[in-house]
Amino acid sequence: MPPQIVVGIPRVADVPGLRVRPGADGQLRANHYTVMFLFLTDQLVSTYECLLQFGTGNIMYDQTHEHHYRDVVGVSSFSKPLSRESSKEFADAGIDGGISLVHVFSLSITNGAERMVNTGFGGPEARDAGKVAWHGNERVQSVVQRMIRSRHSK
Repeated sequence: MPPQIVVGIPRVADVPGLRVRPGADGQLRANHYTVMFLFLTDQLVSTYECLLQFGTGNIMYDQTHEHHYRDVVGVSSFSKPLSRESSKEFADAGIDGGISLVHVFSLSITNGAERMVNTGFGGPEARDAGKVAWHGNERVQSVVQRMIRSRHSK
């Protein structure tokens, strides 16, 4: 299976100087991105995660993890309240429109660990007002869920 890639915008608290702006297509662009590669092999789910400084191409940090399928509790997406710092960043960028939530992709592991990426932003009035400019995010969750289900059933 080809690697699955999830791209998101990191938390403002994690990246001093994070800037977020809407593109001409209405999707969000940033000067830093969180990138997660999921490698789905016969036995393992391996992840490579990094913080990419987009303008320079520098990797600010990275980490790798390997998990047996039996240790993966689930794959999910959920929304949670947007932090004050992020709300201010959106307002400063002229992105308002009722954005109060961050949409998250999550891979949960039996030891309580979670691999998470912020894939979009929205709110009650504007459910998907702030999609990250990466077209693969919507598909990754279903691909990973199918693979994990098939391995759990063996």
